[in-house]
Amino acid sequence: METLRMHIENIIKETFDIIDKLYDTNKEDSNGLFSSVKSRLVFPKYRDKDNSKNSKIRLSEQELRFLFVERFNNYCEKNKSKLNLFYSIETPSEEPYKFGEDSKEHCETGGVSAQFDMVIYNEKKERVCLIEFKNNSADAGEHEKDFLKLSVEGKGKLCYFIAISKSSNSGTLGETNNSKGIIHKFNKFSKNKKISYSNITYICHCIDDHNGKGFKTIYAGTVKSNFGWEKKDKLFEK
Repeated sequence: METLRMHIENIIKETFDIIDKLYDTNKEDSNGLFSSVKSRLVFPKYRDKDNSKNSKIRLSEQELRFLFVERFNNYCEKNKSKLNLFYSIETPSEEPYKFGEDSKEHCETGGVSAQFDMVIYNEKKERVCLIEFKNNSADAGEHEKDFLKLSVEGKGKLCYFIAISKSSNSGTLGETNNSKGIIHKFNKFSKNKKISYSNITYICHCIDDHNGKGFKTIYAGTVKSNFGWEKKDKLFEK
């Protein structure tokens, strides 16, 4: 399992490196030409209702997921003699859930199937890794649903919650009591006793860390990151 973890986190690291470079070159409103050296993915702009020159660029979990899949395929091809993995997208869960506005729960009866953003399989058709991708701006309820699914169905598997953000400062983390901060979101659903963090690795990557005043990549998992990602144990404090 640790060998698999090493490979998955290598792919995550490659994905972050490339998303940083593409955000410099492949924005729809930027000057110059698009570059296809790293990927053909482009970050589109939102419709500008005022026709100003300051259109906002869309960065979402979709760009993160598509880049990860690109790197996953490329990495597996390069290492296919020792890494024979497969994947599915929007994969139905094996357990039923109820996702109400005020409560998210795993249930034996009366629930419905949920979905995982990506599931990785070995050649024996076994689910070996579950991944959820998220834009860090998503609210606490959206985070809670993903963590519940990973907690319930991730036993004996690798589980990753991978978030992306345009920029980072102390408010992004939530240390300044920011209601949208990461720590605030965790605190909001920490009372859900169905969620165990022991089998989940949380990673959030920020394209801009405000010249070192914020964070670039934070990591909270069962082992130390191999890439110098900053570890924030307080994320999982109850």
